[in-house]
Parts: sequence; C-alpha cells; structure tokens
Amino acid sequence: MSILFISMLWPLFFFTQKSVVVKRVVIFHLLIFTVGLYSYQRFFDAETELTTFTVLSCFWLITLISLLELKKVERTKVIRWGFYVLVGAFWLVTFGLFFTYKTYGDLDKGFIFALMQTNPNESLEYFLDVLWNWQLIGYVSLFIGGFFFYLKVASRSYRSSQIPYVLLVISFLFLGISSQNESSFGGVKRAYGYVKEYQYELSQLQKVISERQLLNHQYSAVATSEGKLHIMVIGESLAKSHLSSYGYHVRTTPWIDASDKILFTNAYSNHTHTMESLSLALTQSNQYNDLPYYESVSLISLLNQAKFQTAWLSNQVSASEWDNLVSALAYESSYVRFINNNVGKSDRTNKLDKALIGELSQYLATIDKTKNHFIVLHMMGSHISYCDRVKGENIELPENDFYMTSDKDLRCYDQTVKSTDNFLNKIFNLVKEEKGFASLTYFSDHGEDVINGLGHDAKQFTEAMSEIPFLIWTGKGVNNKIREQLMRNRHKIFTNDLIFDTMIGLIGIENNVYQPEFDVSSEQYYLPKEIAATLHNKVLISRLPGQKK
Repeated sequence: MSILFISMLWPLFFFTQKSVVVKRVVIFHLLIFTVGLYSYQRFFDAETELTTFTVLSCFWLITLISLLELKKVERTKVIRWGFYVLVGAFWLVTFGLFFTYKTYGDLDKGFIFALMQTNPNESLEYFLDVLWNWQLIGYVSLFIGGFFFYLKVASRSYRSSQIPYVLLVISFLFLGISSQNESSFGGVKRAYGYVKEYQYELSQLQKVISERQLLNHQYSAVATSEGKLHIMVIGESLAKSHLSSYGYHVRTTPWIDASDKILFTNAYSNHTHTMESLSLALTQSNQYNDLPYYESVSLISLLNQAKFQTAWLSNQVSASEWDNLVSALAYESSYVRFINNNVGKSDRTNKLDKALIGELSQYLATIDKTKNHFIVLHMMGSHISYCDRVKGENIELPENDFYMTSDKDLRCYDQTVKSTDNFLNKIFNLVKEEKGFASLTYFSDHGEDVINGLGHDAKQFTEAMSEIPFLIWTGKGVNNKIREQLMRNRHKIFTNDLIFDTMIGLIGIENNVYQPEFDVSSEQYYLPKEIAATLHNKVLISRLPGQKK
C-alpha cells in the first residue's frame, strides 16, 4: 500500500507545476531515477525489494524539491552545483550497474571474488581486451549526452515552482521509516556479505600458511641433475573405471590409449575427499608413517630447497574449508596462479580446464631452461556438476545404448573424461619438445561413484570412489633404469599418499626424508595388499571387491 502511495507522489508533484521548464526537470529526474532503479534491481537481482524502491524514490524526490527551492534563493549557485554533482554521481553509479549487468549479468559470488582478486594491470587488460568495444562507446555516449542535456535543462531560468510542502514532509517521513527496514538494500548487503566471506576464507588460508611457515624442519635436498622439466597434473573426481585405457566400454581416452604411457593398474586414493587426499599425497605424511600434516615436509618445499623453480597453476578454489590445506602447499611454490576466482565451499569455475594450457604456455615462455622446473596443474576435472565442466564444449562420444537408459549425468561425466584426455594430449604436445623434458605425471585425487549417483561421499564409501587412474609419461630427461622399474611395478598396489616419495625418486633428489619403500619407481618399493589402505586407514584395499576377484 505504501509503495502505491509513494508512486503517486511523482505525478502529483508534476501536475502541480505550472512552468514547462520545471516539468521537464521533473521528467528528467524521474527518468534518471527509473533507469537507476532498473539497473539496481537487475544487477542485484532485487526486483522484490520494495523498501529499497521507497527509500530511493523519497530520497530522489527530496533532492529534486531541494534543487528547485534553491533556484529561488540568490547566492546558492555553489550549493546548487553540489546537487548537480550528486545527480551526476547517481547517474555514474547507474551507468556502472547498468553496463555491468549488460556485460556480466546479475551479481553473484564469482563477480565479487574476481573483483577482490583483480589487480590494476589485470583490470586494464580486461577493459582493453573485452570491454572496449562499440557497445561500450554507445552506452558511454548515451549516458554522458543524457547528463549534459539534463544540466542544460535544469540550469535554465524559470518561474518560481509551486512546492506542495506536504510532499516534502511525507517524503522525509517515509525515507526515515523505510531506511530503518532490514530488507532495504538487500542486494548491497548481500554483496557486502560476499566481501566478508572472501576476507574470512582468505584469513583462514593465511592461518594455515602461517602455521606451516613456523615448521622447523631439519632436512637437506640436492638435485642430481640440471635443466630438467617435470610436470604433474592432478585430476579431480576421475574414476579409472570410466577410462577406456582401463577397459571402459566407451572410448573415452583415445589419446591415452595410443600414447606411450606407464599405466598403473592398481592405484587407489588415500581418501575420497580432495583436501584429505592431497594433504597426504603432497607431503611426507601418509597412511603408513602416521606423520601429522603440520609436521611433514611438503614436496614443493623440498624441491624449493633443491633449487627447483616451482609453479602451481590451478582451476580449483583457492580459499575454503575444503581447500585450505592444499592451497597452503600451493602457495609454497615460486609462482602461483589460480584462475578460479571463487572462495568458500564452492565447486563453481570461471573457466574450463583448457584455460590452464594457455597459462602453462605463457609460463614456459618466461622460464630459465638451464634450471630445474617442477610445475603442478590442478584441474577441476570431473567434479560434480559434470555438465558444467564441459559446458560450451563439443565433445563427441561414440553412440552407445548405455546412454539411452541412463540420465545425462553419465554422458556428461564421460565427456569430462574425454576432456581430460584432450587436456593431457595438449599438455604433452606442449612440453615434449621442451629441452630437458623429463616427465608428465597424472593422477586423480580420488574416484567417483557415478553409476550409483553417490559421488565421492566418504560416508557412503564404495570402491569406485577410491579407484583412480595413475599414469606417467617419460622423456629423455628420465633415467632408463627408473622407467624400467616403473614398468615392473605398474601392476602393484599403489595409494596416492605415496606420490611424495615417488616424485622424489622420479625427479632424482638426494635428501634425508625420502623413504624408498614408498617410491613406486624404486626397486625397494613395498606395499603389501594386507597393509595398503584407503579412507585414511579405515578401509583395507584387500577387502575391496575388486581385489577379491
């Protein structure tokens, strides 16, 4: 009811005016208000914020009445121009909201998080590469032209306006009441909440990083070679049972099938959740030595100690309860680049994994190739929602009756598998000709139970959640004896919490924390079926159905 009453104030004010010029000023103010309200509602997705409409309407009507009253008083030119500046500021904000909505869409966490992480150089590049076009020029011309036309009309002399002061009193009354309502400016409050969430998640990540920096590890690490390039790709939620290279009935991995890879047939994850899995895989801690995460040397810090140039390129979320332990390890790298701007408990991505290929190419162009390099690429891979991982991509799969009797999630999941195959193909082709290329290692953090729709929830654990692909491609930079030993061990049980020792052996780092019995590239590798485990030692591999066949 109050909204209807407030809406009537504008036409009531308009029709009480006798001056044509004043009526034009009223029309322009109403036009600016209407465009501003439209832009606010669209950008903040706040079409139901009736109290916001009331506040803005009353404020804008008070501004108009005050401006007209000041025209009657001499020596108020400076004050009047202050009001013109206020109108201009409102118009500028309106333009910002309007153009952002037209080019990006309505406000979400991704927008705020990207804004919080953007530096001036990135902003300038984005403006010149994406935003600077004829559409922007048209909008700018329209808004600037409209404002100057308003100034021309508003600054004209006119006969004294008729001010029904009761409208002013009503406007102040409703402005005071509505502005106290908690639902007013809900869109702005939501945006502020996103800012606070980002700051909180970042502070939590910083705590983990700080705790790891306090560690006083006594260890040495020396590289046994120079000018080598090692790449490690970490997949996400990829179950080996959906790779044709592991016997899947749909040809999802044509490049892997044909490539000269070392394929490990009995690889398992140490947990079904990313952080739990990778916090062990990338540190000295594993299921069999019981070393705590915060007391364990990380693979990255060890390589840094050995004078490696380390880099981490990721499409994962950088700061959240789900990711902090892994991100803290990432930030130990010499170069860190997260292309996913989201924080918090989110599986959203701004870009597809293929964007990491361009990031890698750019990075490789800057490195000193006489030095040793270790680069991690962390994919979003096959994380649910599967269809989002291949959105906009044309990934063809062979026609199969299996897809006809299942939902679209299965097809989308298999498309993510083929997308990973394409990704690895392009990465390998990019680095294979690099001088000193030594190895490309791929493993998934954990598997996924797609068929039963259980995802990777540890509380509903199934074998598919822990069965993972583990593959290595070697170049001329790897000793033939190591490759031969990898081939001999490729059918042995392996859990991915042993990646730490395996990478040390594969890369060739002399140090005092390495345990060869946990290195699948070593002759001393030893992990009996009776000891091998997953879910952080809660489930023995020997008790899984696949091991009983």
